[in-house]
Amino acid sequence: MKKSKIFISSAFALTLSAIVIAGAVPYKEVKAGIKPNAQYSTVWGTKQLKDKNGNPSDILIYNNKPYVSVESAEQILGKSITWDENTNTLKVSSNLTIPVSGITQEKANQIALNDAGFTPSEVVNLNSKHSKIDKRSIYEVDFYVGNYKYEYDIDDVSGEIISCERKLSDNGLNTQNNINNNEIGNQKALSIALNDAKVSSENAKHVLIKNDFEDGVKTYDIEFWSGNTKYDYEINAYNGNIISREQETKAASSNSNTYISENQAKNIALKYANLSENSVSRMKVEFDISHGKAFYEIKWYVGLTEYECKVNASTGEVVEYDID
Repeated sequence: MKKSKIFISSAFALTLSAIVIAGAVPYKEVKAGIKPNAQYSTVWGTKQLKDKNGNPSDILIYNNKPYVSVESAEQILGKSITWDENTNTLKVSSNLTIPVSGITQEKANQIALNDAGFTPSEVVNLNSKHSKIDKRSIYEVDFYVGNYKYEYDIDDVSGEIISCERKLSDNGLNTQNNINNNEIGNQKALSIALNDAKVSSENAKHVLIKNDFEDGVKTYDIEFWSGNTKYDYEINAYNGNIISREQETKAASSNSNTYISENQAKNIALKYANLSENSVSRMKVEFDISHGKAFYEIKWYVGLTEYECKVNASTGEVVEYDID
């Protein structure tokens, strides 16, 4: 199988799944133009087309139609494309082989560190890797400071922080501090929510903060638990106004102080699936109470395969397990 400098039309490149050119089609000379230093647009911004060596790539203009090379199409699609000259067959794999990256891995690390307020010398075990969430290419960045583990998902085109968690090993505390373009930051937003709920940071468990938009305005969606009460807040990211608040107390058959930790639930789920933490990505742990019982709902990926596991927070028993 030989990969050649074949050009395919950008008009259908983004929806391409497989192309088969039947029959023996001879090559022919054509007159065409080259536009150097080509760029393409995504919903997250404009990106420079590059070849496999990282050099700027060109667009071929033929009969007033733009064409991009196989290498560039791979970059746009995030898939592997192979061309067989013997059968004139062009195939696109379903595997993500080339990340669509507008920022470097080092830049993603720096974004995460700046957001958390640390320098490289103040953290340990700084790790980052390319991954995918809902078909969106990201960097996963994590590191440790003291007893806390910080986990970031960063868009690899725009550098936007998609989500962040700060986990205390035994109590599952998650928080985020993100200040950009006059935003109040997630730490301040969390403080506003906790003060409004009259819950101390020590008593806030299973805290999760996500960036969202409401009528074109950026917001922080904040969720946390205190005992058996769940709090949900939506806070304006610029002025700190509380847009909405919800509070729900759920009856549970056991005391919240007896629940296993998120880390314990995660390890139980991985052991049940016969997997190690290093072999999975996009692992998320969420807490909930349903029908009087507390559960951890755990989700992760191995390649493109999604795993879901539900663990009883009181007993550690796996009550549901699914592979999709």
